[in-house]
Amino acid sequence: VCTTTPCWLRGSDEVMASCRKAAEADGEMFSIEEVECLGCCVNAPVVQVNDDVYEDLDGQRTEDLLTRLRAGDVPPRGSMIGRQNSAPEGGPTTLFNVGGGKQESGAE
Repeated sequence: VCTTTPCWLRGSDEVMASCRKAAEADGEMFSIEEVECLGCCVNAPVVQVNDDVYEDLDGQRTEDLLTRLRAGDVPPRGSMIGRQNSAPEGGPTTLFNVGGGKQESGAE
């Protein structure tokens, strides 16, 4: 679990509490390690499970993730809220014409 400032400000304490709860319930399956940075600050808070990084977590999403992992279901890595890369939560807001070609500025 990343607990560096961006993750901490966005709720890594809640994520850590969910992880501790899961480790107490099933210590043979889960172990917890606090780390300084996983390099996904824009989508904080994040955890790494084996080689996969899960982003945009909160307490409930972390519990849901760990429940799925306990059942043998490995969710797709990345954002747990459907965020595309590092775009804002609601989706891209500025670069609408990303396919190339001439940009229209609206100026005459």
